Amino acid sequence: MITSKKQYSDEFREQALAKVYNRGKRTIQEIADESNLSIHTLKTWMSNAAQTDTPKPNPAKRPQDWRPEEL
Repeated sequence: MITSKKQYSDEFREQALAKVYNRGKRTIQEIADESNLSIHTLKTWMSNAAQTDTPKPNPAKRPQDWRPEEL
């Protein structure tokens, strides 16, 4: 049996993630059940959100790497 992959709107994902991050003492499983989602789907969304929210490192240049106009 082949199952099709469900498509969720960005708004639905954001609402589900907001429920997870503001869940109090409730479990992620309870939020998943309430939202009619697999816990694996919800955790994947959480992981993806964490990766995109993390700022990319911006290493400082060493003085010897500065261009003359930056001195």
